[in-house]
Amino acid sequence: MTRPGRVTFALAALVVLTAGAVARFALIITPAAHDFGQVIVGAQGTNFQFKVTVPPGGGPANIIHRQYGGTNALDFRDYSGLFLNVGPNIIACADSIPQSGICYFWVEFIPHALGPRSGTIQVWDNRGNSGTATLTGTGIFGCTMYEGLCSYAGAYSGTVSWSGALSIQQGAGSTSGPRRIGTWTNDITVSVVNGVATCQGSSVHDEKEYEGTRLDQSRKADGVVSGPGIVTVEFKKEDGQLVYQITAACPSAQVTETFTDYLSGQTSTTTSKAKPADWRDRTSIDPDPASAVGMNLLSGSKTFPHPDEDPLNGVTGKMTFTWSLKRS
Repeated sequence: MTRPGRVTFALAALVVLTAGAVARFALIITPAAHDFGQVIVGAQGTNFQFKVTVPPGGGPANIIHRQYGGTNALDFRDYSGLFLNVGPNIIACADSIPQSGICYFWVEFIPHALGPRSGTIQVWDNRGNSGTATLTGTGIFGCTMYEGLCSYAGAYSGTVSWSGALSIQQGAGSTSGPRRIGTWTNDITVSVVNGVATCQGSSVHDEKEYEGTRLDQSRKADGVVSGPGIVTVEFKKEDGQLVYQITAACPSAQVTETFTDYLSGQTSTTTSKAKPADWRDRTSIDPDPASAVGMNLLSGSKTFPHPDEDPLNGVTGKMTFTWSLKRS
């Protein structure tokens, strides 16, 4: 029963399109999100192809617009290089959308800083149809092709060390004629604090020369390594994989050498800096996958043939390189 003087209305949802009005539809961007992965800061990553579809009833449309937004919008931009994957069935989004209602555009990622980066891209046309995709990527350490020298050692602290051992066995199996028998060992540790390197180590060279069973000469050299060093940490891409390389250098050893000539009965002692040819004062490792240990910790150990090894002349040995550097 309706009371006098009161009017009751029935409520209903209603969409009204006035003359000339056009319904708006969402443009479909495929995929709706893309992660560009790890890219060296300042370097250009691989461009990625997006597909734009105008749903039925949303076209015809033209004049495709794109705009980047989000936290790190400047890290993403349109790519229009020479190597776009275009053809009869892949048409770039330009002034108009083809009759198929599908076109493509390309985006590249150039991170401006380390760490996770994110943004969005919005696409719309002249009829008000629009769509948005999410863009992400990670900026990492690395050397770009435009940098002559690029080291990130200043971001790390820890130790780099190498040890080598040579065995000298020239004519060792003979009981007559000249023989040269000896060893040469060296151990170096480089302490690194925010990229500043300090070297400590030793070198011992002990060698004897025989004629048959008679000892003719002996030479023993004790070397001490001490002082500032150099450590570099470089990152680069090889075959699409992030790798790093560490190089360490230390001053030449201060050597005290005692030489004894048993034939004359004379002994002499000299002190000098080791010659570069006699002292392995620089070493490096081959690139290692950074993903194996992560960016915060670079660690490992490798054993190589000794750089002064000469098997044809009875000189054999190994060198081991060990490193453990952590982000400061």
